[in-house]
Amino acid sequence: MLVQSSTILENNSLYFSYFFDIINDGDIMICPICKEKLDKQNNVFRCINNHSFDISKYGYVNLLTSKPNAGDNKELVNARVAFLNAGYYSTLAIVIRDIFQEYNASKILDAGCGTGYYLSFLSDFDVYGVDISKLAIEKAAKTNKKGTFVVASTQNVPFENEFFSGILSVFAPKFEDEYFRLLEKDGVVVIVLPGKEHLFELKQAIYDNPYYNKEATVNWKKFSFLEKRNVKQIVSINQEHLLTLFSMTPYAYKTKSEDVSKLNHLNELSVTLDFDIFILKKAN
Repeated sequence: MLVQSSTILENNSLYFSYFFDIINDGDIMICPICKEKLDKQNNVFRCINNHSFDISKYGYVNLLTSKPNAGDNKELVNARVAFLNAGYYSTLAIVIRDIFQEYNASKILDAGCGTGYYLSFLSDFDVYGVDISKLAIEKAAKTNKKGTFVVASTQNVPFENEFFSGILSVFAPKFEDEYFRLLEKDGVVVIVLPGKEHLFELKQAIYDNPYYNKEATVNWKKFSFLEKRNVKQIVSINQEHLLTLFSMTPYAYKTKSEDVSKLNHLNELSVTLDFDIFILKKAN
């Protein structure tokens, strides 16, 4: 037991060390309540108005001031980890990495990062993740020790103006004004949305009348459109991961249980992964 306790303390020290080094004593983070700068005092962030926020033992800080249990629950977080770690979306993650490299973006915010899967492919970047799910951020902080992770709304990101050179949004709510504020001059936003054929075979297996997705569009006035890319592949997904994949989709909330049970009769299924990637630049 003594060895286990020592190991835990050592790991926690690593989490704190990375977090403190990256955030530079908090001078790039702002209080979500009064918008003043946050300073680190021991294991607490505090602003001049005495609003304080504890740093968890895993190194992340919770700056969400409302809805403390918002976002993905434990079951959904674990489902995401199981599915993503199986590598089905790794091609997309690699393309995202290559895009940020091409556009010379080095300081990346994943807005709605979930468990931090895509940031794990950006080991040569300075990476930051924000999500409203405390459980998801905890997973992200545990697995990506060189990242900075914060529980917060992507509509109210607690970082200084023009701090990031790139922002990533994968199937997450998007906020044009907030991303404009956060990006430096010539910074880029990479937005991933479902393509027309995304998961079509999964819908075929469940619904009597499956439908294709509507064409994805992004029309922002404060950003210049640079390009649109598409990543499409067919992958074979086993039964276990079909169920976890389905639980990650919006369909899970509006599908009858008897339709979902149809997946139990499939050993595996070939599924189209279809991603539309929009790349935009902060307008001058």
